[in-house]
Amino acid sequence: MPQKESTLTDGQAAYVLDRLVRERRISPSEVARYLADLPAEIRALEARLRSLRGEEVPSPSAVPRVQRTPQRVVRSQSSSRRATGNGKALGGMYGGLIRRIPAAEQQQYVDIKNTRGIEAAIAAMRSRKS
Repeated sequence: MPQKESTLTDGQAAYVLDRLVRERRISPSEVARYLADLPAEIRALEARLRSLRGEEVPSPSAVPRVQRTPQRVVRSQSSSRRATGNGKALGGMYGGLIRRIPAAEQQQYVDIKNTRGIEAAIAAMRSRKS
């Protein structure tokens, strides 16, 4: 059965694109990449049309380039999180070290973790004499 060609209005296309992003079938970075490729695609099509019409094709250096403005990088992590590093890595390190300590001695390191933080507990466990 031949596939029927679909024509979408601008509103329908925007709805479909929003829905695909929301359902995580396509990422916003992919959409941005496609949009960034659009000027080059248009230039290639225009050059192909000129060559088919028999017109002189300008050299790539003669074609005006679209200047992209640098995008601002948005940091999603808080400043306190950046300073301490990855919390999951610290938790994994803490878990690995606490398991090596006899159960009778573990409570003192749990107390250090609760009062002074996980980094202090890790440092105390590392400096512990075996």
